[in-house]
Amino acid sequence: MGSPVIPAHLLNTLGLPIWQSRSGQFLTSQKVKESLSPSYAVSDEEPQIDTTQVEERVTAVDYAASLVEEELQRVFVFLGAGLSTIWQNEDCSEWQLFLNILSVFHLSEDQVRFFDTSQLVTEEAIFATLDEIIELGVEQVFAFDETGPLLQELSEGAQIVVMPSFEDLLNSPRAKRDFYHLMMVQLT
Repeated sequence: MGSPVIPAHLLNTLGLPIWQSRSGQFLTSQKVKESLSPSYAVSDEEPQIDTTQVEERVTAVDYAASLVEEELQRVFVFLGAGLSTIWQNEDCSEWQLFLNILSVFHLSEDQVRFFDTSQLVTEEAIFATLDEIIELGVEQVFAFDETGPLLQELSEGAQIVVMPSFEDLLNSPRAKRDFYHLMMVQLT
């Protein structure tokens, strides 16, 4: 069996010098007896690289990175009457509850979009909001109302997940548990 060959450029890339003994530098008593087969040899030849394996690995890494990026950019849409009075109102206990929910699921405010259905009074506003939700490309829409102006249209292209109301979430441990289970199902 031949000895393994380590290309010289690989040693240079790793920052390792190529050591060569100079004649006359070692005493004969210090010379290492050469074994029948040396363990390593240094070569100046370029190694043969299988490009298909490299391409497959690069593709797998790119795919994994895209999955992570997709999860980070995932958007969640919430619909409900009166959400505009709650949203980002630091004095509102519903907003504090919602921030706690986001932190439990490791979501940021940037990943959440809300639409107040009580403000959708004209047909033009309904269709503009519908178009905006469709452009987000979400698969699920979380609704705090079982009936609403957008739910029928959205149910044709997205899954509608009906959530307990904020009032129920604040007052009922069971509603909090149900909300948690609904979110877990959607996030996994």
